[in-house]
Amino acid sequence: VNSTPFLTLENYPLKDKQELLEHIAQFARQTFLVLEKAWQKLEKKLVDFKVEFGIDSKGNVLLADVIDNDSWRLLENNMYLDKQVYRDGGNINTVAELYKRVAHLSNQFEVPKQRIIVWRASEKDDIEPLINELKNYTGVLELTTVTYSLHKEPAKAYYTLQNLVDEIPNSVLIALVGRSNGAGPTLAANTTIPVITVPMGWQNFPEDVWSSLRVPSLVPLLTVLDVQNAALAALQILALQSPHLYALLRFKQEKRLLNIIPFI
Repeated sequence: VNSTPFLTLENYPLKDKQELLEHIAQFARQTFLVLEKAWQKLEKKLVDFKVEFGIDSKGNVLLADVIDNDSWRLLENNMYLDKQVYRDGGNINTVAELYKRVAHLSNQFEVPKQRIIVWRASEKDDIEPLINELKNYTGVLELTTVTYSLHKEPAKAYYTLQNLVDEIPNSVLIALVGRSNGAGPTLAANTTIPVITVPMGWQNFPEDVWSSLRVPSLVPLLTVLDVQNAALAALQILALQSPHLYALLRFKQEKRLLNIIPFI
């Protein structure tokens, strides 16, 4: 007779391990978000996935599973590309072809090389608040600071900008400028990457904002007054192509969106 007791809520080994459970949940959610964006880029929809975790004798959480076509549901035009076809009685040859196709598609997953360019007109322009907002993402993208006045050194400025874009075309430029408030529109008119400008002196000289808002045609400039919002806007633009960056931003977003009201 098997004397092993049935697993119940009372004898569940992780019953009082809420912190550990939250760690597992966070790991699983972030992994899903990375895969979700990777499949979105290939015009597919990841519905869900499952993985199994274990705990070793030292209490370390271990991933005791693989993520493959058996462990997720993946849709293309509302049709399954995964094991669900087999579960629904699909022909085994059809299932095999779908597995081969999914394997081929997943080989196209990539981590893009991306950069945020922080542009200031002079060293007097305080970029520290912006750098502080972006420094936590330097493991996912490059962060480059440029100091050039568009008024005083336009040729050098254009040359530097073009070289940076040639190196990493998948970039966003944030211009933090004070008295040289025309830098943002000028940069936006002479590059193919998105440009976000933050008029640094707008609180003392609110009229300066108009030089960033009332711009000529063919000057696709984005104007943001708050440094934190400017950083987030740049990150969201890059997250359209970066599964890792998308996962980081979306995970923070979902923590804010989740509102739980206890019923007593």
